[in-house]
Amino acid sequence: MMPDIAIQGKAINPEMALRFVLLLGLMLILIPYGGVYDQHFLPGLALVSIAFALSALRIGAPRTDAIPEIARCWRWIFLITLIATAYALLQSLQLPGKILAHGAWDTANELLGTDGRDIGGSISVDPAATRRAMLGMVMPALVLMAVLGLYRRDDDALRLMRILFAIGAVIAVFGILEHLVAPDRLLLMERRYRMRGVTGVFVNVNTAATFFGVAALMGLGLCLERFRRIAPGGLLRFFAAPRMQWSDPCMQFLSYLTGLLAIILALVLTQSRGGVAAAFTMILIFMFWASFRYGLRNATMARRLAAGGLFAAATFTVLAQMASRTALRIEEGGFEDARFCLSESAMRAIADHWVLGSGLGTFETIFPLYRDPACAFGRHIDMAHNSWIEGMLGLGIVFPLLVIAIVAVFGHALWGARRRRRYRFSGVVGAGILGLISLHAIVDFSLQIPGVAAYAAACIGAAIVLANGRGKKTRRNG
Repeated sequence: MMPDIAIQGKAINPEMALRFVLLLGLMLILIPYGGVYDQHFLPGLALVSIAFALSALRIGAPRTDAIPEIARCWRWIFLITLIATAYALLQSLQLPGKILAHGAWDTANELLGTDGRDIGGSISVDPAATRRAMLGMVMPALVLMAVLGLYRRDDDALRLMRILFAIGAVIAVFGILEHLVAPDRLLLMERRYRMRGVTGVFVNVNTAATFFGVAALMGLGLCLERFRRIAPGGLLRFFAAPRMQWSDPCMQFLSYLTGLLAIILALVLTQSRGGVAAAFTMILIFMFWASFRYGLRNATMARRLAAGGLFAAATFTVLAQMASRTALRIEEGGFEDARFCLSESAMRAIADHWVLGSGLGTFETIFPLYRDPACAFGRHIDMAHNSWIEGMLGLGIVFPLLVIAIVAVFGHALWGARRRRRYRFSGVVGAGILGLISLHAIVDFSLQIPGVAAYAAACIGAAIVLANGRGKKTRRNG
């Protein structure tokens, strides 16, 4: 344990101070437009880096009080991040003898006539963009590892989950009110890009939909955890004689449920086709699992499957009614738009760069060479609207290897929830978040928005701790 530091006779817990630094950094990245501007992103990244560096002293070295599963996950994430960063850095370097250099540099030297002086020789077609993109790639990993290092007990992780859920609920309420009162405003400033739905604190409705979907999954987990602590008939007795005390599980459950409904309302009001579809898919899977797992404990397998299916169907009906405007957009325009035309052009670029990649973060530079003029997007293209395609184009064959490694590490860590009783939901919530951001990444770039990536990383970190953590003592099964 870190020793307390005494300042003017008062003891300060360094762990609590680092948690505050981490949350402050997360808020700086998340709240102002999702951290898409450097003046918000870089200060937040600095605070997150401080929290990570100091928390690494707690879990990076062998410790007698470390939880083996969490420490193992931390070290694997650190290794994967190190490999990804090293390769991106290699892409940005001008290697001697122009080894592995992109062919564009030879063309540039011929056209510019540099009198024998090479102007470049790196794998990346834009080394500066690659080095800049490394910050965005590393940041969510730092958030995740800081969470694993600073929140190691059940109570700590559950408290973090509540804080993250509260942040999501507050942003949802703010977004709804701002959309109703001042739809031409974003964070009380004049909106640069006109959007049809709720965006919260983000610029784009698709980004907001991913964020609200992640927050909704957190809310479902918290609602389930509180609901299971309510005695049979407890809600009826509460409504008959309300006790406005936060310690009452009924009061906590209803508070979480209210926040969850606000988040789901904001989600459907974004009118994001891909975001709403991905979020509702994961919500339905969670509801099916919860009803199957806890609805009929002593029933036969067939009855439990039937109950889970009926409950999921009822949930889908309610969500579909709430998302009627989004459904209308899908019915009128389907999922066909210029993004799929752009994906075809990007696939041709990948065919030329699938081994080494064109350089992390170089899509904006390389894509114009492959863009199909028939794709009527109507504006400058700086992202692929498909994070998987952009990752493959930037990093080449290394990208799918990194993805496989990350999925394996997260899957193994979240699988530990099968040994929990009270917190078994954490594994499903964590897997649901991974599924949500993975599905929506097929049609949008929400995962590349720093605020969404940092928020999702913190949520997954909390889920991993709950899946493998401990109580106040050395109790293993929560």
